Amino acid sequence: MNPHRDYRDPFTGVGVRLAGDSAAATDFLIHEAGCLRYRDWNHRGIISPYWRLHYNFAPGNSVVCDGRLYRLHPRMVLLTPAGVRIDTRGPRVVLHTWIHFTPTRGYRLPLRSPVSVRIAPPQRAVLRELAADFRNDKARAGLARLHHLSQALLHGVFAGLEPGLYRSVPAALGALLSQMEEHPEQDLSVTALARLAGKSRTQFAAWFKSAMDETPARYVQRLRVRLAAARLGGGEGSIDEIAAATGFANRHHFTRVFAAMSGIGPGAYRRRHQRKA
Repeated sequence: MNPHRDYRDPFTGVGVRLAGDSAAATDFLIHEAGCLRYRDWNHRGIISPYWRLHYNFAPGNSVVCDGRLYRLHPRMVLLTPAGVRIDTRGPRVVLHTWIHFTPTRGYRLPLRSPVSVRIAPPQRAVLRELAADFRNDKARAGLARLHHLSQALLHGVFAGLEPGLYRSVPAALGALLSQMEEHPEQDLSVTALARLAGKSRTQFAAWFKSAMDETPARYVQRLRVRLAAARLGGGEGSIDEIAAATGFANRHHFTRVFAAMSGIGPGAYRRRHQRKA
């Protein structure tokens, strides 16, 4: 069996945590952004449940996936989807920018390998601004600005994806996803969602799976855990209150599902991320 490192935690401790600054209405939930000259960027078997954006201001380093080499250089940004195993190779110490994020409802990309995206001058300008903010230590005093720049960068990069990689969400489903995100405490069973969509249970399940590449139940579970994680990291209420606000039956159910998906219980997750914040 190939060894791997399961990076369930998107917060490295050397970047800036932005989960609390990601509004529900955005297309990307940004967990962390950072810019650093890594002394050692040589790691094998990295797997994470969130997406990664990598950008180097100079050539020399690379990412390897399934035997394919993806070189990092100033004209390209590399996107690695969630659940994809990669190795990082960093023989050079260069300025490296990263964003850990999760596409929410605006982008559906069923990718199973990294993708290099050529960036235009506006995206390179945003990357320079991000690097300047980190270098001058402005980022920690201006999280809203850092979040805005990160969102702008991601939108620009995703807009540059080649035809065929992007799959749009039907307007009716997009409206339903927005309602789910804004009211996770409501009944989000397949039966209830099918009723809201005006479809039979079987029709709805097939429609949802075709558009989202996962079952409604799985999507709801991940949505609730993601929203709960943002509340835990932001110190919003007790664990019981967060469990109720995000639609879990009780604290026991919340703890079991959260630990299964995050690799850590809600209490430990809160303590860890409040320290890092």
